[in-house]
Amino acid sequence: MQNEPHDIIFQNVAEGVLLPAARLSLIKRSHDIIAQAKKNASRIIKEAEAECEQIRCESYRAGYEQGLMMSIGSVCQFIDNSEKHTQEMEVKIRNDLKNTLSDIISEDDFNVKVVEHWAEGLDKSDESLPLHILMPYANRKLKERFSQAIKQKYAGSVIFEYHDEPRFVFKYNNRLAEFYPDEFVYATVDALTSKYTFAERTREISNEAIMYLHEQLSLLYPPLHEDDIEEATDDNN
Repeated sequence: MQNEPHDIIFQNVAEGVLLPAARLSLIKRSHDIIAQAKKNASRIIKEAEAECEQIRCESYRAGYEQGLMMSIGSVCQFIDNSEKHTQEMEVKIRNDLKNTLSDIISEDDFNVKVVEHWAEGLDKSDESLPLHILMPYANRKLKERFSQAIKQKYAGSVIFEYHDEPRFVFKYNNRLAEFYPDEFVYATVDALTSKYTFAERTREISNEAIMYLHEQLSLLYPPLHEDDIEEATDDNN
């Protein structure tokens, strides 16, 4: 039998085919490469899964923080709106009072009542002294009604004078009184609204809003821990 070449060693039989040693070595190396590739692939997959889990946790945390920031923004907006609403309400109340009082004062009956009240408080021990009334020219039509109202309280004479200013001046002996409708309106509005502390009420509304929304935030966004994040991400999976 002829000697075979030294590099031909029959060490394996694959499907009845004799393979040389060089081919077997190549196959072994390919198997090793495949095994190493599988090992590397498994490691890469594990690293990718770990990174994915980290990203998921960070995303959940970021979403949590974003939701919290949105809620805080809602709180601020709510407080701003409540304070703005209170300020608008204060302005509206004052304007409504001013308009109402202005309408009342513009009525002739009101001005007549003012004159009656002033004449009633006069010292009538010496009715020989005249009573002086300086009134707006625009209200000259009230002269007759003023005269009738004063006669019920005072038997002396009355002298009427007119000017272009929107105020009434009453003079008797050494007494002098003045009635300025606009000033009366503003003073009355201030007196009526002074007992309503709008600024304090605004703070009360804001504090109540903060407390309420803080409770809601605590319910919707309880303190978050790592275990909570892991549990939440597991639930999402």
